[in-house]
Amino acid sequence: MNMQAIKAIAYKEKISVKKSIKSLLIINVVFICILLATSIKKSSGFLDEGVTDVSNLLVGSTGYVSIFLSFVTFISTLKFWQEKSMDAIDSLFSLPVSIRKILVGKVAFSMLIGVIGFAVAFITSIIVYAVKFKVFAFSPVAALLMLAISLLLNFSYGIINGFCMWQLSVGKAKIIQGLTYVIFLGGIIGLNGCITADGINMNVVYALIAAVILLAAGAVYSLILANKEKIILNHIE
Repeated sequence: MNMQAIKAIAYKEKISVKKSIKSLLIINVVFICILLATSIKKSSGFLDEGVTDVSNLLVGSTGYVSIFLSFVTFISTLKFWQEKSMDAIDSLFSLPVSIRKILVGKVAFSMLIGVIGFAVAFITSIIVYAVKFKVFAFSPVAALLMLAISLLLNFSYGIINGFCMWQLSVGKAKIIQGLTYVIFLGGIIGLNGCITADGINMNVVYALIAAVILLAAGAVYSLILANKEKIILNHIE
């Protein structure tokens, strides 16, 4: 892929997102407060039941909070609807760039913002848990694994979302986007129950892996089917 083309499209997304940075910050603060409050309540419940070591649980919660906030940040900056609502698709596709590069370029910047959201949530979670439970809930392996899962999920969701919104009819797009959203959220919520005070729940791990593979396959299939002519015709209709 031509990285210059992807960078140019990503820069365009950056300019667009700058206009809504204030609302984005508010959304992130609200979500991280809700997620941390829920996580603290869950961990405190285990302590009340007599569990003496919640370090594994807090490591899992840190990953859950980070991936969830990364997704919230990611979808808040995803702007596929912008071109369609502003009748700018024709001008965008007049560029000498393939549809795949356009899709990847538009998702790339949102993924970068998602990584920032992940980092902020990750560091905040560790600090809050350290203060509240006197536990340093950090594992390098778990951190890298959670980040990799976050990137793959965000990328897959973004590509599928863009393909549906641009190339499919409204009815089909809503159905597929809805299913993708359910699978995505199901995977993230399942992550919250992946690591318990007693260890790793492998059934949840397998379900999470299945969700990741399913979304990744959907993204690859969307990139294969993406077609400039069909998108423009769909937009005209």
